[in-house]
This record gives sequence, structure tokens and C-alpha cells, in this order.
Amino acid sequence: MQAQVGKGNRASKKLFRISFKVRNSLTGYLFALPWLIGLFVFTLYPVIFSMMISVSRVVINVLAGGIDLKPMSNGMFEAYDFAVNRDVHFKTLLMADIQFLLQALVIVMVFSLIVAILLNGKYPLRGVFRLIFFLPVVILSGPVLLEIMGRVDNFNFMGDDFVFTLFSVMPDGVINVFIFVFSNLVTCMWFSGVQILMFLAGLQKIDRSVYEAAEIDGAGKWECFWKITLPYMKSLILINAVYTVIELANFSGTTGTVIGEAAKQISLKVNTVNPFISGSIMHATYPYSLAAAMSWMYFAVLALVLLLIFVIFKFFDRGD
Repeated sequence: MQAQVGKGNRASKKLFRISFKVRNSLTGYLFALPWLIGLFVFTLYPVIFSMMISVSRVVINVLAGGIDLKPMSNGMFEAYDFAVNRDVHFKTLLMADIQFLLQALVIVMVFSLIVAILLNGKYPLRGVFRLIFFLPVVILSGPVLLEIMGRVDNFNFMGDDFVFTLFSVMPDGVINVFIFVFSNLVTCMWFSGVQILMFLAGLQKIDRSVYEAAEIDGAGKWECFWKITLPYMKSLILINAVYTVIELANFSGTTGTVIGEAAKQISLKVNTVNPFISGSIMHATYPYSLAAAMSWMYFAVLALVLLLIFVIFKFFDRGD
């Protein structure tokens, strides 16, 4: 009898036993549960309603204190057609912002990885240098960045005769890259704080014995970087790339609406599409609808950029 009871208990324990992989998955979902609750409770309905507004004609109901959605007279995608074919600014700003985003993405990734490698070394006052580079993470905000950009001039390297002569013999593509790097260096450095922190955490996870074994086999610093450091950091590079795209895409580059009329002369080229969409909310012909349509098109373009990043990393993973 006792043997049968023991077998029954073991069978029940085996039935309810959870594998290590499933347990880790449940733990991850448990940590993400507050975000999922917030998504379904606070975010999902506004997203769906925004899509409905983009394909409808919005009529402001003053008496009821709300809006009514009516069918578009020339098809449900009339606001999208206006934004693409009749608006003279949206496409230009969108193309300029995507070009800036891709160029800034490369600079932020390279700069963050280099700085993380330098900060990972052992030298006096290392904590002070880390604090300096992580400072943007603490005080990152529109007004602070605008104030800094208003007081820090861009590098006027083209005013130097030697540099001007050197660049005059280079191809236009190379010159444009250098001009972009030096003109936006401060901005790109400002958006590198979180990426540096994540790269530094990843570098500290690499076992030092791997480098020692490579050095015994005759590998130098350059070979160790390409054969050890970069492969270990590949997943973090992907995460940081996605984070950088989202961060730059969501940062509002408006100067006049952030800190007032005195800021209109400050040049901050980070994002110009978001301010333009915000200024189109009360459009005379398509109130709310045009801004919603522009937002969804901007989202689609950013999704394509993120998909391109994933495809590139997938290609390199297959090559490895």
C-alpha cells in the first residue's frame, strides 16, 4: 500500500515538474507582465483609434465636446495621399531624418564601443571618467540638450586652409561623411550614454582567460578585437542599434516649442518629423487625420529600418 502511495506521489511530482527552460521563460514573462498590462490597458486602444482616425474624416463636435469619425469623400486613404503627393514638406523632412538617423546610428555605435573598451581598462580615476560619459543618461532632456547645443559651436574645420585643401581633392561622398561627423559629433556623443553602459557590461562578461589564451597563441590586440570582442558583442550591438533608432526617432528636435522663442536660433538636428506631425494636428482640411496618417507612415518607415538592421545581423550570423 505504501509503495503504491509512493509511486503515486512520484507520478504527480513528475506530472507537475517544470523544465528549466520553461521556468526561465515564465520568469521572463513575469517580469514583462507589468509592461504587457500597461500595453493592453493604456496603449492598445489609442493605437487602434489612431489608425481609425487616419482613414476617416474627423468632425469636431463642439456641443458634445468630442469628435465624430466620418468616411472620407475620396477613399479611406485620402489623408495618406495628401501627405505623400500634395504636402510639400513631409517627404523631404522624412527622407532627411532617415538619412540622419542611419548616419548617426553608425557614429553612435562605433563611438560607444570604442569608449566602452577604453573605460573597461584599469587606470586611475576610472570612476570619474565613467561618470562623465554616463552623465547624459542622467540629465538627458530636450531643454538641457538645446542649452548645451546653444553654447557649444560646431567644429569649424572647413575654415582651416590645410583641411580645406585636403578635402578639395577627396570625392564628394567622403567629404559629406566628414562634414556630417564633425557637424553632429556633440549630438551623437550625447546620445551614446546608455549604449556605452550596455557595451561596458558586455565587455565585463567576457572571461579574461580567453584573451590570455589568444595572446599565448600570438594574437595581438587587433586580432583579439576582431576574433573575440566583436563576436561576443554582436548581440549587444543589435540591441543598442534598435535602442538608438527608437531613441533618435522619438526625440523631438523642435527648438521653438521646447524652450520658447529665444531658442529659435539654436540648431539641433535630431528629429524634425515629429514636430512637423505635431504642427499638422489641426490641419485646415484634415484635422487629426493628416497627423495620424503621417505618424503611421513614419512608423512604417522606422519598422523597415529596424527590419533592415535585423536582416543585416542575420546575414552576418549566417556567415559566421
